[in-house]
Amino acid sequence: MKCFTILLMSLRVFAQEGDHADMMKMMEAYAKAATPGEAHQLLTAFEGDWTIKAKFRISADMPWAESDSKGTAHWMLGKRFMAMKVVSGPTPEMPDGFEGFGVFGYDNITEEYTLTWMDTMGTMTLLYRGHALEDGTGFSVSTTYTDIITKKERPSSWIYRIENEDTLVTEIHEADMQGNLFLAGVITYTRAQ
Repeated sequence: MKCFTILLMSLRVFAQEGDHADMMKMMEAYAKAATPGEAHQLLTAFEGDWTIKAKFRISADMPWAESDSKGTAHWMLGKRFMAMKVVSGPTPEMPDGFEGFGVFGYDNITEEYTLTWMDTMGTMTLLYRGHALEDGTGFSVSTTYTDIITKKERPSSWIYRIENEDTLVTEIHEADMQGNLFLAGVITYTRAQ
């Protein structure tokens, strides 16, 4: 909505000043920024229904806690963004189960992959940004968030890798209390049959 409002205001200014060439350049720039491109195609691998096996730990020396989930992902807003919802039943670690929702995208202006994530483990919204992996098999995004216990900023990095058309793997790297990154989670998505 903000971009649309800015575009309308800019068009009014250009219309009043009568500079048609500048207005056309601006309209072309907005159209280019709004058009899904080749980078968006990487997100196509996420589309569909998934059986998810995950393992997590809260520090490098702790044992893994494992869980099973179901997920579904679909394009939205004219194939500009991929929405993913993940749901799992109760486990000993999460007696109320788990529900998460994320929106993946690619920002044509900053040339970065983006992820907005929220789930039932908190009330925060995580905003990640990053780049394609050098081998073209996925992308890596990172953020900082406020730790629930210490109230200090902690880094988080997620690597999404496309293993094949039916398998995706996510590695989650979190910081421990001393600020050292460790492998905190591995999520394997298998396309549902």
